Amino acid sequence: MRLAVSNRVSLVPTRGDIMKRNISARLATTGVAAVLSASVLAGRSSESAANWKAPRREADKKNPVPADGQSVARGKEIYAKNCADCHGAAGKGDGPKGADLEPKPRDLSSSQVQAEGEGALYWKITTGRRPMPSFAKLLSEKDRWHTVNYIRTLGPATRPANN
Repeated sequence: MRLAVSNRVSLVPTRGDIMKRNISARLATTGVAAVLSASVLAGRSSESAANWKAPRREADKKNPVPADGQSVARGKEIYAKNCADCHGAAGKGDGPKGADLEPKPRDLSSSQVQAEGEGALYWKITTGRRPMPSFAKLLSEKDRWHTVNYIRTLGPATRPANN
């Protein structure tokens, strides 16, 4: 900080000093904001899909559509049209459009996904989470339940006791 020189010593900064401080403060604020934004975005992209939890009330919902052959066949059609490009034909998370996504599509045949309640799967299909879209307006409630029934066929033959 330069002081105005005169016969007296002045502690009042010059206009140039004030402008320099304002510019420095703006640059510092912008830099901090950029670092924080990058940190948040990096945290989101590396966020584990396993941490995506349905609210308890939604997770506890039971599927009103019986998992019969007709429902599973309908769910398979819906899955092929809306899900397979990212999750893969067998639900392994290896679909051609899923390779570049962050977070990566889940392996729907995994024990972790298969252990989730019917309501949790339905809620995730309904609400979506980037990069997965919400299917609330794209599929009827019944079609979303059919999709849950089909997803259940992708995992091991044994199912969680509560479903």
